[in-house]
Amino acid sequence: MGKQNTQNKQHSRRLKVEDQQGLNLPIIKQIRGEFRCDLPSHISSHILVGQRLEIINSKLENYMFRLEWKQRADGVNPVGTEFRYNDLKQVCPGLLMKYLSKFIVLS
Repeated sequence: MGKQNTQNKQHSRRLKVEDQQGLNLPIIKQIRGEFRCDLPSHISSHILVGQRLEIINSKLENYMFRLEWKQRADGVNPVGTEFRYNDLKQVCPGLLMKYLSKFIVLS
């Protein structure tokens, strides 16, 4: 099941290019999403980065978040992009708060 899922993902990232003879040749090309031409979908994961002292005193500023993108009108599915907390807070605070709210535990 995992192998087929990986193959489906790879297949969905293929672009078809016409060569000089008019043949459609599949070329695997990963296109990273970016705010100037893509719409954010959701945040899928996070990772703590930094020096040892920063990790011990972990703050949101020490995390990178993976932002996934919506499919483009031309059918391309951009690959997720990593951003720091402060960058996402400026550009898409709603998505950031939705993701962080999964981890809040009220007592």
